[in-house]
Amino acid sequence: MAALPRGAAWLYVRPDRLAGLTQLAPNPRSASHPWRDYFGGPLSYAPGARRLDMSLCWPSWAGAAAALDLIGSLDRENLERHCLGPARLLRDGAGERGFVRSPSERPSHVVTLRVPDAERAMRGLHAHGVRATARAGAVRFGFHGFNTAGDVARVLTALESLPRTAG
Repeated sequence: MAALPRGAAWLYVRPDRLAGLTQLAPNPRSASHPWRDYFGGPLSYAPGARRLDMSLCWPSWAGAAAALDLIGSLDRENLERHCLGPARLLRDGAGERGFVRSPSERPSHVVTLRVPDAERAMRGLHAHGVRATARAGAVRFGFHGFNTAGDVARVLTALESLPRTAG
């Protein structure tokens, strides 16, 4: 078995869906009776979310705590403005280039463009170093706190090579 990456993550699972999840790396923490079940008898998983627990990883938790402190210190309104800026630039620039944009009633950090062949468009974007997702015949871009106007310029350059969908 290959080594699994160690880190910190949080997951919420609806109680009615928990039984459908498979443990990635069962360990004493995921057993009903750790010292009896995991080290000897047939493994029976703990009830509830503990069945998905993995071994403790203190260094990752220290890093996660620092990251959460940093995220918590950000001004939400400034961060929202920052994310909406590049999205607006892309929305406007894509419209000027003839792309049909999905309508949005409110400002959004997500921009969706209709294209004739989303999978082909994804290959073209990836060739330019642009990351996006294909969804329902469209290409979806999401902007975050680390994105800049330079990222938008790269996307607009990559879009030049893609076919447009008629409105």
